[in-house]
Amino acid sequence: MNKFVQPIKLIKNPNQIPYWKTTNAFILITKFVQLIGKKIKGYKTTDNCEISKLCKALIEYLDELSDLIDETPPNNLPRRYGNTSYRTWFLKFNSNLNDKVKAFLPEKFQDSSIELSTYLSDSFGNYERIDYGTGHELAFLAFLCCFYQLGLIEENDLVGLIYGVFQRYLLLVRKLQQTYTLEAAGTHGVWGLDDFQSLPFYFGSCQFYPKQENENEIEKENENEKQKEKEKEKEKTCKYSPSLIMDPEILKTMRGDYLLADAILYTRERKTGSFKVHSPKLAKVSKMGDWDEVHYYFLDMFLSGVLLKYPIVQHFYFGSILSFSDEIKKKEDLLWEQEKMRIQNEERIKNQK
Repeated sequence: MNKFVQPIKLIKNPNQIPYWKTTNAFILITKFVQLIGKKIKGYKTTDNCEISKLCKALIEYLDELSDLIDETPPNNLPRRYGNTSYRTWFLKFNSNLNDKVKAFLPEKFQDSSIELSTYLSDSFGNYERIDYGTGHELAFLAFLCCFYQLGLIEENDLVGLIYGVFQRYLLLVRKLQQTYTLEAAGTHGVWGLDDFQSLPFYFGSCQFYPKQENENEIEKENENEKQKEKEKEKEKTCKYSPSLIMDPEILKTMRGDYLLADAILYTRERKTGSFKVHSPKLAKVSKMGDWDEVHYYFLDMFLSGVLLKYPIVQHFYFGSILSFSDEIKKKEDLLWEQEKMRIQNEERIKNQK
């Protein structure tokens, strides 16, 4: 069992980014995001899915934080940037936060609250700057990833985690943005994907794939049936073209079912002028040939625009669950070297015959 520690920031300069890519934290977060993408393929946001007891508790907690916004209205004081009532909300939210996180944890993981509460505290914006951005979204992802690494969230829970917990989180941070006029943290303007979020675009693109089939059932089918199934899947995948993102009227009909439609409409609602001008990185998607291309584009935008951006990850916290060690990378490299040796030995034996 891990010895849980108070997480700290360890990325101090851009030269550490190559090492950061080898750390346990980077590898676990990247794999977690891709696993979620795989599990939610083909599911609409409104589809019935199983919500675990832990996910239900997290949803209830996020609803309480939403109510706390209603109890902390914005003030009318003169200001240049965000409304300072946000700081009042932030202090209320952080009050006894470690104890609140403990309520989500079984007895044997109570001590891990020191790590999870650090990520949760960083998930809703910055107290001093009164801003919010993709680094805070990353902190919430890390918070959820910790539950997964502890075994408290399983693979079968991931659909409910995204369409229950993560979607509720999105509603909450949008409410914060709108109520307290939070500034966009580290915005890249037209050169960025979005001022506030990244993950809804990647997760949303996964919904346009067909659902994952049961492998045991597929094995029972004959070759003709398999071919027919592939054709059906292709039809389902191509039901909507990526060009739809340029049509707000179509997006409105899909908003309740698809995270991507909702995320693009929210961007359109916040900005004025031509979509191609204020959001060229999103408009680019409409020219892509299929959802495979869109899927990998948004994944790359998350990796290159968030996980590998020094201005963002310099604020990331490392503990024992998501550590700065490169132990996983070393093990994977060792396994790869062993696999290469095995293949080489097989080739040598084959050539000797």
